[in-house]
Amino acid sequence: LANASGRSLPWQYVRLIGGSVLRALGYLVAKLPSAALDEAAALTTVLRPGGILAARAARRRTATVEARQLRPLFPPWPAPYLDGLDALLSRFGGSLRRADSATTTRGRLRSAPLLVTGLLVVAALVAARGLLGAGLLHGGSLLPAPDGAADWWRLYGQTRHGGVLGSDLVTAPYVVVLGAAGGVLLGKAWLVVDVLMLLAVPLAAAGAYAAAIRLVGSVPVRLWMAATYGLVPVVTGAVTTGHVGTVAALVALPWLLRAGVALLDPAGRPTWQAACLFGLLLALVVAFAPIAEPMAVAVFLVGAPLLVARGETGRIRYAAVAVLLPVVVLVPWSLRVLADPRLLLTEAGLVSASTRSVAGVAWQLPFGRLGAAGAAPWLLTAGVLLAAVCSVLSRGRDRTGVAAAWLVIAVASVTAAVLSTFTVTVPLAGSPAHAWLGVPVGVGQGAAVVAAGLGGDGAVAGLRRGRLGWRELLTAVVAAAALAAPVAGAVWWVAAAPHGQLSRQEASPLPAYMSDDLAGDTSRRALVLRRVGAGVTYQLVSGDGLRLGDDSVLPQQEPLGLARLVAKLLSEPRPAAARRLAGAGVAYVVLPSPAQQRDVAALDRLPGLTRASTDLATSYGWQVSAPSRGAAVVAPAGSQPGLLARHRAWWLTAEAVACLVALVLATPSYVRGDPGDEEDR
Repeated sequence: LANASGRSLPWQYVRLIGGSVLRALGYLVAKLPSAALDEAAALTTVLRPGGILAARAARRRTATVEARQLRPLFPPWPAPYLDGLDALLSRFGGSLRRADSATTTRGRLRSAPLLVTGLLVVAALVAARGLLGAGLLHGGSLLPAPDGAADWWRLYGQTRHGGVLGSDLVTAPYVVVLGAAGGVLLGKAWLVVDVLMLLAVPLAAAGAYAAAIRLVGSVPVRLWMAATYGLVPVVTGAVTTGHVGTVAALVALPWLLRAGVALLDPAGRPTWQAACLFGLLLALVVAFAPIAEPMAVAVFLVGAPLLVARGETGRIRYAAVAVLLPVVVLVPWSLRVLADPRLLLTEAGLVSASTRSVAGVAWQLPFGRLGAAGAAPWLLTAGVLLAAVCSVLSRGRDRTGVAAAWLVIAVASVTAAVLSTFTVTVPLAGSPAHAWLGVPVGVGQGAAVVAAGLGGDGAVAGLRRGRLGWRELLTAVVAAAALAAPVAGAVWWVAAAPHGQLSRQEASPLPAYMSDDLAGDTSRRALVLRRVGAGVTYQLVSGDGLRLGDDSVLPQQEPLGLARLVAKLLSEPRPAAARRLAGAGVAYVVLPSPAQQRDVAALDRLPGLTRASTDLATSYGWQVSAPSRGAAVVAPAGSQPGLLARHRAWWLTAEAVACLVALVLATPSYVRGDPGDEEDR
C-alpha cells in the first residue's frame, strides 16, 4: 500500500479487504480461530489510514525511480492465488498416487462408482429426450424458474411480495438454497431446475453410494444400493409430476443417512460436530419438505428408549440436538410452520390440483407407488421389498442396522397413512387437493434399500467365510430378484418412461401480449380455467405468471366468492358474471388447449366477454369488457402473524448467524498433512 500507485490504491484496498474476509471465514470453518483473529487484526490495522499515508509520504521523499520501472521486480498479483491452487492440486495428486498404489483389482472396483455414475448421467440425458431445448421446464407442481438466481435472493429478502394478491408471508428457506445453487451455476436459475429434475437419478445414486460406504463393505452391494435408490425419484413419479420438493429431499437424503451413521455408530463416539452436521443436513431436507421434521422427531422418540436399553444414554442429547437444530437454523420459517401446521402438508413447488387419492392404490405404497402420472409399474421394485423383508434374518452387527431401517420404514408408513386422510387447499385455485405422500413413501423406499443392502452384505460376508447355511442360500435367491429391480427400472426409465406432466415451454400460460399488458399492474390479472375430471379449477395469473419460489408466499385463503363464480361460469353462465369478474380485477379469461368445445361456446355466449386473439393450438382467450360493479370478490392479501411481520431483517440476520455457527461446529478440524479416509475421498 505504501508503494502502490495512486490509481491502483483503491483496487489494492478492495483486494486486501475481500481476501482477508474470505481467509478469516475459511479459518473459522477449518477450526483455526487464532488465525482468523490474526486476519481480522491485520485488516483493522490496514484500514487505519494514518500509517499508510505517512509511509506513502516518506516514500515520495526518497523515491528516485518510478514505480512502473520497478514493477518487473515484483511478483504478479495472481501469484499467491496460483500458489494456493498449486498446493491444492499437489494435495489432490498425492491422494491419487495413494489410490494408484492399490492393487489392480481393487482399483477397478474403486473406479466402478465413477463408471456407473457416468452411465447414469448418459441414461438421464437419453431419458430426458423431448425435455431438452428452448423454453423453461415446468408442469404439475413444478413452476417455471425465475429469470435469474438473483430473483430467488430478492424474493427471500423481501418483506412485502407482489404478485396476484400480494402478501407479507415469510419465504420458504428452500428459495435461498436454490439461490445459492444458482450462484454456483453462474446465476442461471433454469439450469438449477434442469439439473435437479433431469439428473435426479445420478445425483441420488452418487449420494447413495457415499452413504453405502459407511454401511456395507462389499463394493457390488454398494453399487446395487446406489443404482436402486437412484431410480426412486423416477419410479415413484416424483419427477414426472414435477414435485421438486420430493426430488430435492430424496437427493439430499443419502447424505443425511451418512451423517446419521457417524452420529449413532455404536463403534464410534458421538460428537457435537456429528450432531451439527446431521442437523444441518436435516434442515436442508426440511427446507424442501417440512414433513421431514416431524418424521425425524418421531424416529427419535421411538429410538431413544432403544438407546437407553442398550446403555447408550449419552447419545440421546446429541441426537436431540441434531433433530431439533432445523427449528433453530430455519427461523423464521419454522415459526411460520408452528403458527400454521397445514404447511407440513406442502413442500417446495405448487400444490397440484391433480394429486390423486391413494385410496384405490394403497396396496402399492410398500412398492413406492402413489398412483402418480408417469410412475413405473409396481412390479419393478417387488424384489427390493422382498429383499428388505428377508433382511430381518441378518445376524451380527447387521441386525442393528436392519432394525433401524425397519424403524424408519414404520415411521414413514404411519406418516403416509396419516397424511392420506388430509386435503390441501390449492392457493388461488379454489379447489382442494389430496396431500402428496412422496416424501414419506420415498423415505420408506430408501430405508428398504438400506435394509436389503445390509442383509446382502451379511450374506456376502458369510460366503467369504465359507459359511453356507440356509440363511445364505435364501438370501442368494432373494438377491437374484433384487438385482432385477435396478436393471428393469433402468430399462423402463430410458426406453418407456413417459414425461408425465413435465414439459418445456414458455413460462406464462398467457399469450405474450396479455403478459405484457398485465406486467407491473397487480390490480389486473388473468383467470386461467382448466377442467380436471368433472370439475373446474382456476388460477389467477398476473404479469408473466408464478415462478418457482412464489408458491411459498401465496395467500392460503381462498378468494371469497370466486370459486362459486367459476363453478357456474362454464355450466350456468349469467350476464352478471362478466361484471363480477371485472370487479375481481380479471382482465382476461384463458382456456388452455385442448379445451372442450362446449366450454368455449359457453364463454363465447357470455355478455361482457370478447374473444381475444390467441393461438388456438395453445389456448383460447377472452377479454373482459364489462364494467366493474360492486365490491371485488377477491379476499384481502395474505398476512403474516405480527411476531413475524415485524423486524423481518432481524429474523433473517438471526437465521444467518445460526447457520454460520452450526456450519463452523459441523465442519471437521483441519489437520495439516492428514490423508483422511482415502475411500471416502
